[in-house]
Amino acid sequence: MRLIFTSLILIIFAPNLVYAAEARLFLLSSGGVYQSNKEFVARLYVDSGGGKGVNAAESIIMYNPGQLKVNRVIKDKSIFDLWANGPKINSKTGSISFSGGTTKAYKGDAGLIMTVYFTPLKNASTSVVLTTATSKVLSADGVAPNILTSVGGGKYVFSNAEAVKMANAIRAKYSGSFLRDPADKNVFWYVNPLDKMRYKVDGKKSTDSYKRLLRLGARVKASVVKQYLNKAFPVAYAGKIIVNSTDNKAYYINSKNKKATLLKNAADTLKYITKNASTISIADFEIIPDATI
Repeated sequence: MRLIFTSLILIIFAPNLVYAAEARLFLLSSGGVYQSNKEFVARLYVDSGGGKGVNAAESIIMYNPGQLKVNRVIKDKSIFDLWANGPKINSKTGSISFSGGTTKAYKGDAGLIMTVYFTPLKNASTSVVLTTATSKVLSADGVAPNILTSVGGGKYVFSNAEAVKMANAIRAKYSGSFLRDPADKNVFWYVNPLDKMRYKVDGKKSTDSYKRLLRLGARVKASVVKQYLNKAFPVAYAGKIIVNSTDNKAYYINSKNKKATLLKNAADTLKYITKNASTISIADFEIIPDATI
C-alpha cells in the first residue's frame, strides 16, 4: 500500500528542516472488557510528536475475523479530509486498510483518524494489531519523511454481562494507579484512565518504560499546569500523566489527592513508582487487560 503524495500533499522543499521525533498511531476504546454479541467502539488516533506536525498516514489494522466482526468504519470528525485509500474492510482476512491525509498540518497528541464499530462474536480474548512495518505517518514539513516510531493496538476480553460488570468495577478501582507486579518485584504497571488497561514499567528497562509513560501523557497548556501545580488538579486529571505543552515537562497527577509529581527522568520516575505503587491480588491483576501487543 502506498500513499499518493501528489493527491494528498503539497511538497515544499526547504533547507534545515526540523522533523517531529516520535509520531505514534494508537487505537483507543473505553475499556478492554466487553460483553459478547454487543457492539463496542474503538477509535484510531495519531500523536504528531510535536515538531512541524503531520499531514498524512497509512496503516493496516488486523483483527481475528473468527472472534470479531467490523460493522462499519466512520470518518466523521476525522482530522483527515483527503483519502487515497479506504478505509477498506476485508472481513475474510480480518483487516482495515487506509491511506489518508489533511490539507492542514495536525499538531497534537490525539488526532482522530477513524472510528471503528466492532461486535464480539463469542467469549474470547483477542488482539487488534497495528505494526510499524505496515504503517507510516508523514511530517508536514514538506519533505514528508516517515516519522512513525510506535504503534498501539488493543487487547480485549469478551464475556457475559455479569463477568463484564465485575471486571469493569475492578478496573475502575485501580484506574490511574501504579501497581506492583504480583510475581516480579522489578516490574510495575500503570493503569491508564483512558482505557483502563495496564502498561508495563520494567525496572530493568527504566528508560524505555519512561518513554512509554510519556507517550501516554496528554499535552496540557502551560497556563493550566501553572494554575494547579501547587494544589489539587480538577478531578478530570486524576491518575493521568500530563505534559506541559510549552516546556515538555511531564507530571503524574495522583489518583487520590490529585496533586502533581514531576516525572523528571527515568530514574526519578522509577523511584517514585517503587515507593508509591499499590499491591494487587493475582486474581484482580489478571482481570485488568495488558496493553502490551
